[in-house]
Amino acid sequence: MARILLIGRGPLPSPEAPQLGFSQLRTQAFMDALMGAGHDVRLVSLVAEATSTHLDGWSGVVEVREEGAGWIAQTKELATGAEIVVSAGPYNPGRLAAAVAGQRPFWADVPGDPSAELAALARVTPGGLSEAQVAAAHSGMVAVLRRADGISVISEAQRHATLGQLGLIGRLLSQESTPALYTVPISGGFVEKHTDPTDTAPGLVVALAGAFNPWVDVDGLIGCLTTLLALRPDARVVCTGGGIPGFFDAGFERFSAWAATHSSRISVHGWVPHAEMMTTLRQAHIGLSMDAVGPEPELGSRTRLLLYAELGLIPATTIRCDLSKEWAAADALIPLPFGDPAAAGRLLAETDVDPTLATRAAALCPDPATVCEPIVEWCRNPIRCADFASPDAALATELDAAKDRLAQIYESPTWSAMNRLHGLGQSAASRFKARSE
Repeated sequence: MARILLIGRGPLPSPEAPQLGFSQLRTQAFMDALMGAGHDVRLVSLVAEATSTHLDGWSGVVEVREEGAGWIAQTKELATGAEIVVSAGPYNPGRLAAAVAGQRPFWADVPGDPSAELAALARVTPGGLSEAQVAAAHSGMVAVLRRADGISVISEAQRHATLGQLGLIGRLLSQESTPALYTVPISGGFVEKHTDPTDTAPGLVVALAGAFNPWVDVDGLIGCLTTLLALRPDARVVCTGGGIPGFFDAGFERFSAWAATHSSRISVHGWVPHAEMMTTLRQAHIGLSMDAVGPEPELGSRTRLLLYAELGLIPATTIRCDLSKEWAAADALIPLPFGDPAAAGRLLAETDVDPTLATRAAALCPDPATVCEPIVEWCRNPIRCADFASPDAALATELDAAKDRLAQIYESPTWSAMNRLHGLGQSAASRFKARSE
């Protein structure tokens, strides 16, 4: 067994966790799987404010402030003694892991296509993204794809996209330089076991949960729920989750402003501790998710659907990601029309709550240990990829050489003499034209 440095986002799931989402669940799943296989795991847990360290010998958990001063140097020190480096969750864990891996075998988790998510953010950012934002996202993505020896993605659709990205940077040109690439779907773990909706409230209660990411169709949610509330006097809405500070808050702010005009029927709780979130959502019958336009839903997945299913709610969603397509084929959710919020609201208003949908969805929730098997298997015999020739690096070298050659030409005596002759010729032509007029 090996010593593995695992880098993920914290804090780890607990009843008191103020914000429990995909990244934390992903980190916990990787850690449990690797420890269950007998490895010594040291987790670098990226948090907003680092407060604690819990090491038992080499193994344990160390909190590191995400993008804080010296976070790379601190993590390099923590990597001392590690034989393998693994990242869990998007995207800073992978960036940091690539920076500290050195010559160790490195498995990078890239769950969600960075380009698609950047495109979603650009669509909802007034004036578009700055060059610095685009450059930072691109450099982080390319650094991970260039260095990783093994890669996990979130869906088969993203796997195909990643193959194209690896091809563009030259990593498919030989078998020795091609990293292992596996689809590792999202997995739940919000609750210890699937539960029945025994605490549901009367009427029809619709739940919203999770982050209001750029790929959430906020206008669609508002349109859908406006129609639902108008058609069903007994309908109510409960909302947990919220914006993402420092990344995207505008969607949640817009939804909250609209919800305030229906405060008697919509309860917006924001980010709340995990246990409180569970209690709040269990009163609902249906869990709602609506995807925005763009490629992100096609390449990504939806953790909130797993949450709804584990709580015994009936998932209702637009059908765009692999997970929703699978569940729709199994009749395990309410499929909503994409791009027609009013029709979605009418469909919900006419829905008779059928608990068997929730039961089927719960049965389809992936087991964390099962989905992590490719990572565990790779860590049994990790293989460092061979160095490769990057086409963009070669082009950059050629461009630099061309710029240098042009600079030499511009500074040469011949060029200077030709410039003077050209200037004299232009001056003579101007004088001749003036006399002719």
